[in-house]
Amino acid sequence: MGSMEQKSLRAFPIMNKKILLIACILSLPCFALEVGECIALESSKKYIQVDFQEPFPKEVSFSCEYICLGPNNYENLIRGTSKARIHSIGEEARLTVCQGIKVVRASWGYDFGGKDAFYAYDTSIREIKSWAVKNISRNNNFERKLLMNLKEVLEEVGRSYLNVARPDYEYFESAGNRLLAMAAKLPEDPSVLDSELQVIEKNNGIPETNMMTSNGLVESIIRFQAAWRLKRIF
Repeated sequence: MGSMEQKSLRAFPIMNKKILLIACILSLPCFALEVGECIALESSKKYIQVDFQEPFPKEVSFSCEYICLGPNNYENLIRGTSKARIHSIGEEARLTVCQGIKVVRASWGYDFGGKDAFYAYDTSIREIKSWAVKNISRNNNFERKLLMNLKEVLEEVGRSYLNVARPDYEYFESAGNRLLAMAAKLPEDPSVLDSELQVIEKNNGIPETNMMTSNGLVESIIRFQAAWRLKRIF
């Protein structure tokens, strides 16, 4: 793989609006971000490694610039790197876009369909996740909403595990009880959830080898459903 292009963070105060104003003019609509949100500058996309003549499937890496709003309404310009494995021309259009960018079908293929802001922790882009961990408090409405949604998922899956538990499958009962214990304290107290996620981080993201265990079942759920709570991208 080629070397990743990465630009150091640049922070500038809210009084300096010229860059954001130009970005809004060139890529409408313009968004009023909340602290902890990011939005892509779609014209900033650059391919890092791609061979357009290579047959599918193939790996593609690219970077985009994002404006992320930090404490005291400081706007931070972050260049973040993304990777995708694509299997078709359609996937190449849909998956090699900056986070938050939407594409729509058109007569000639795909076209720009707008963009959405996103919560800085809820990303697979290492540069943005790292910025969020250093700058954004978890005490916010975005976090509470995600924890409420997670609570419902954990309760549903936990009950399902308990329903299928049998004498030879005690690990389903153990996993179900662990998921329900996490859910019981959400959204106010995510400490039980975070304790389980710390195991994933301690293992550097290496997944449990045996999924048919209590640890394997729990990890398979929270690794993906609660990925935004992890401090690193694996």
